Amino acid sequence: MRLHCVGSAADRTFKGAFVDFATARRRLVLIGLAFCAAAGMITGGVALASGSGAVIHGCVNKTTKVLRIATHCTKHETAIS
Repeated sequence: MRLHCVGSAADRTFKGAFVDFATARRRLVLIGLAFCAAAGMITGGVALASGSGAVIHGCVNKTTKVLRIATHCTKHETAIS
């Protein structure tokens, strides 16, 4: 015959530890999912940005060194791409 005292100090300690473990595990899983989602978005963004193959053309003013995005440069600018 086993005696079990409901509401004993040992019972409360065990349940409290179990709840804390479950909460900690849930938080760890959520943090892991958030990390994986962020890593996926960063990887996808880098792949889209580098895989487009588009070239941006621009011109740098020879005097002020100001850069502007354009397809044609004036005589006072130097072309860059």
